[in-house]
Amino acid sequence: KPRVLQMSPRDLAVLMASMPKAKMISRTVIRNAIKVMSAKVSDLNVLDVCAAMVGCCELNYRDERFLRLLASIVRSRMNEMTAAWLATVLANYSQMRIEHPAWFDAILFELFQRQSELREKDATKVAYAMLLLAAVERHEAEMAKIAMTS
Repeated sequence: KPRVLQMSPRDLAVLMASMPKAKMISRTVIRNAIKVMSAKVSDLNVLDVCAAMVGCCELNYRDERFLRLLASIVRSRMNEMTAAWLATVLANYSQMRIEHPAWFDAILFELFQRQSELREKDATKVAYAMLLLAAVERHEAEMAKIAMTS
């Protein structure tokens, strides 16, 4: 029986990030972990938030309320994060296809200001995220055009 409720939010963030690598995925464990982390979100540091975001993305777990909560923490603490962490979070959040234009603008602006800190790998993640965002916008525009003609 999983003891998720007894774990700290930091341990749960690491657990969520490591579950896909271990190929051990349990939706019940994920749901319980998210309940615990949501209730004790103030105990998470920025690395834990990044791990939880990466874990949700790799598990393809799209709980929009929880992801927006993590995104708000990232935005409020982005001065504590390295450019590499910001690039990773940006790529993962955009992969989840959640509409949050103000958040994306703020993170992209911060990454633009810190572009000298980005390594090639991080810059590739930012480019990937921007490509995903552009593809989603284009798809939405085409769907709106189709809806108007029919």
